[in-house]
Amino acid sequence: HQGEYVAACDERLSWLTGFTGSAGFACVLEDLAGIFIDGRYRLQVFDQVADAFTPVHWPETQLQDWLITNAHPSAVIGFDPWLHTVTQIEGLRIVLAAADIALIACPNGVDAIWQDQPTPPSTTAWSHPESLSGESSANKASRLGTSIATLDA
Repeated sequence: HQGEYVAACDERLSWLTGFTGSAGFACVLEDLAGIFIDGRYRLQVFDQVADAFTPVHWPETQLQDWLITNAHPSAVIGFDPWLHTVTQIEGLRIVLAAADIALIACPNGVDAIWQDQPTPPSTTAWSHPESLSGESSANKASRLGTSIATLDA
């Protein structure tokens, strides 16, 4: 989700590992699972997370380096494309391909097993007044359309 504040239905890391820090991610392989946490959570992770997950000090250890070290040769790693940017995946795919590791987009594995997962929020969107936004929605949409047209997208 590229942010530290998520809806209850998106608290996958907490549900899977017990970790309640505001930032982190997990990578689960066939015989090893890593929980990637930054320096703020290096003590907390030991209090909250089962030994089945190995704490990984991130960003000192990058995901691609951990995967190259720990994934089996010719491994295929699944990822939820809704949780990562295109740039992140493209960069990871290039580095991992050189190590004979493939990435494949797939449905979220935690969602598949989280039986009592909360429903997503159903609040409606609202408009900010132009005094706050600086420009009307119509003008912004028009500018966006013009930009896309110039890119020949």
